[in-house]
Amino acid sequence: MTTQGIHMATTARLQGVTRTFKDVVAIRNLDLELQPGRIYGLLGPNGSGKTTTLRTMLGLIEPDRGTVELLGGPPSDRTRARVGFVPEQRALPKTATVHGLLVFFGRMRGFSKAEAAAKAHASIERFDLRDKATKRIHTLSNGQQQKVQIALALLCEPDVILLDEPLAALDPQHQELVVRHVRRAAKQGATVIVSTHRLREAQALLDHVIMMYQGKKVLDSPLEDALQDAFDGTWRIRALGDQSWVQGPDVVSVEADGPEIKVVLQPGTRVSALLARAASASADVRSIEAVLPTLHELYLRKAHEHGADLGPGLEPGQAS
Repeated sequence: MTTQGIHMATTARLQGVTRTFKDVVAIRNLDLELQPGRIYGLLGPNGSGKTTTLRTMLGLIEPDRGTVELLGGPPSDRTRARVGFVPEQRALPKTATVHGLLVFFGRMRGFSKAEAAAKAHASIERFDLRDKATKRIHTLSNGQQQKVQIALALLCEPDVILLDEPLAALDPQHQELVVRHVRRAAKQGATVIVSTHRLREAQALLDHVIMMYQGKKVLDSPLEDALQDAFDGTWRIRALGDQSWVQGPDVVSVEADGPEIKVVLQPGTRVSALLARAASASADVRSIEAVLPTLHELYLRKAHEHGADLGPGLEPGQAS
């Protein structure tokens, strides 16, 4: 990865970007600023403007209005060469071998034959493809082909990594493997952008969430902050013995299952009032934790706020 990429204050910037296709406004007045070392989730239903945003960021689409910067200047062949990309639809040559394809890609990026071979070997080890190195792409399973695509995207340590549904076709073990190496790339300074409908799996990967609806940005926040802001007063308590102390005028609802209690407090109520009642009753409280929404629940709330019809494309996510 280049020193420029690691130390640059902003990797990509869109300011006031609007793009229209005939009578459809794909993105409107969009401002984005992406930083190195972060993993961004670009989320939204089909037709929300995600793909147009990425293509505009790369300079593959010209905006009608607004400005675009990528890696310190206007998008160009030079800056695009520092981007690793995993498309949703696989685009691998079927008759190439895994090792040969990785070496070829390294050579295309300017490495010597020896350097490209070394990078290919390291990627094969990293992505658990040792027994597939000499196999042709068309003989691989969908999950193995997906790992090859991701290995190609990360091979030359790009400054920007675009991942469109990167966890599709991967079993849980290999999802964890991919997450680990994507996080490693971000830790080394890459800006990672993940476009996905698989929100359950994505939650373990993302640092920052950007949600779009009908071409407009409706959320742009660190993920943890967004989940905290969406907290609705639900607490999970484990308490032994009498639980009558839980009830009070500040409580909306209580669900008890043995020692496990789920309590929803009135908006604005501090949990300290609940804990004070527990102390007065000498209750045997073993644990208490705030129940934050999941990324999927957060998405549904934002969609409801903006009157979004989710359509067929956005689901909690499940291993395929």
